[in-house]
This record gives sequence, structure tokens and C-alpha cells, in this order.
Amino acid sequence: MFELVLSLATSALSESNVGCDSCIEGDFPLASRQFARTAGIFHTLGDDILPNWMANSKQHAEMENESLAETRVGVCVAFTMLYTAMAQQMAVATVLVKPGVPNYALVGKLCAGVAEDLDGFVGVLRCKSPVHMSRME
Repeated sequence: MFELVLSLATSALSESNVGCDSCIEGDFPLASRQFARTAGIFHTLGDDILPNWMANSKQHAEMENESLAETRVGVCVAFTMLYTAMAQQMAVATVLVKPGVPNYALVGKLCAGVAEDLDGFVGVLRCKSPVHMSRME
């Protein structure tokens, strides 16, 4: 099961890397889709695969402290929020690079959603995975 989890996490992180490359090239709609895919993979890990794995594991407490961050439910849930925010940022960038006057109400709502997701990312990481958050700080 460990190999499956790491394979999916690696796939998600490589997808986000491709999204970053698309962002650098100025292809914001493609970057948004790639970040959304990344969020979907981490969502599947955090809501389905990892909880089932932990439910069947006898060394849950030991694994929590010594395992990789990518194999923790809290980190995957937090990464879902982070990559959702990044996808939404790319949607904002798409609106802003179009010629003409942007719909500022739409941009404001999208930016507020990005801010909420980023705050949620930090909150979830601190609450559900304090061991790994302390390592990052």
C-alpha cells in the first residue's frame, strides 16, 4: 500500500510541476486544469486511500510521527486546498490577461476564494498534521 500512496503522491506532484511550467509559459487555463488535477489526486488520497490504509494499520501512532508527509491524511487534505487555490489563481490570471476590462466582481470573488483556501491550507496543516507543520516551520 505504501508504494501505491507514494506513486499517487509523486504523480500529483509531477502534475503540479507541469502546471508550474504552463504558468511560466503563460498558458493559465492549462495550468489551472493541471493544478485542479493535482488537487483531485490529493483529495482521493486524503479522503479515501489513506484513511482506509490507516484503519487497517496496527502501528498508526508510530507511522504518524515517522512517515513521510505525503503519506499523511492531514497533509493530503491540506494539499487539496492549496492546489485548489492555485487552480483558482490561474483562473484569475486568465481573466486578467484577456484584452478589455475584466469583470472586477468576478475577480474579487475568485481572489476571496483563493485567500480562504490558503488560510484553510495552513489551518488544516496545523490542526491535522502538527508534526509535519512543525518540521516546515
